[in-house]
Amino acid sequence: MKIACLLLATAALSGPQEGGGAAKAPRGTLVVEKCMLQAIDDVQVPAQEAGVIVMLRAKEGMQVEANDPEPLAQIDDSKARMAKLIAEAEKKVADKKAKSDVHVEYAKAAERVAGKVVEAFLKANEKSPGSKPQVEIERVKLDHERTQWQIRQAELDREVEELTAEAKQTQVDAAEEDIRRRRITSPIDGEVVEVRPQLGEWVNAGDPVLRVIRLNQLRVIGFVNAADVAPYELHNRSVRLIVELERGRREEFEGRVVWIDPQLAPNGQYRFWAEVDNRLEASGDFWILRPGQEGTLVVDTKLADRPTRRKR
Repeated sequence: MKIACLLLATAALSGPQEGGGAAKAPRGTLVVEKCMLQAIDDVQVPAQEAGVIVMLRAKEGMQVEANDPEPLAQIDDSKARMAKLIAEAEKKVADKKAKSDVHVEYAKAAERVAGKVVEAFLKANEKSPGSKPQVEIERVKLDHERTQWQIRQAELDREVEELTAEAKQTQVDAAEEDIRRRRITSPIDGEVVEVRPQLGEWVNAGDPVLRVIRLNQLRVIGFVNAADVAPYELHNRSVRLIVELERGRREEFEGRVVWIDPQLAPNGQYRFWAEVDNRLEASGDFWILRPGQEGTLVVDTKLADRPTRRKR
């Protein structure tokens, strides 16, 4: 459906016009009729992983909170939970190894003993030259040097075990992420307006599961004639939205212009939109404004100064 918004009154600069409704609008205001209300946030919530829907709490009309800890739907995560248990067990083993200094301490003890053997051989040769053949002395020196290298190797092995423990923690985190990705939650506060699958159905990754729209604030889209209103007269201006409801009831809402389309339509009009705060009915169960409604925007154009020329 083509959205058409009619300009009834222009800003104070244009003044009243003959044969139109401009004279009926207060000076310094702009009235735009037949403006369409639209949701600012309208989200299709997809399944992030393939699987069977094993829990479905969401229902049309349910009010939901963003990232609620209690999921709205649940995809089977039994394999992901088993993977997490395995990863956690492997992490515990890796932690034990990383914290153990048995191999390092043993290597240090062996080095001390080997060092004393070298000292004993050298002292024996000092007291009785030739009592220890040179080849034997070289052998015990080599044994001592080997124990020193074994200390370095044991320390290196311990560092590797610490890194292994970190890698296992990453596997635990990945398993937790796999579980989280099977929990369907809403990324926004709002109302569930559509639930696609049924309990027990298979969904593929990317399939829409829920549709949620945010209703506490809505977008109001209007069109004005470029020949009558300059963009700077609308920029960031406060607005009142007037809507006609059941049995002649009339309600007003406050908001502000947040965007002006830089493009002109072939009919010489350009689009702009405002965002207005919605409110609940007295019962507290239903929002007064709904996407798809039409209303009239009254834009406060007072004190809209012409922008200064930008320096090039």
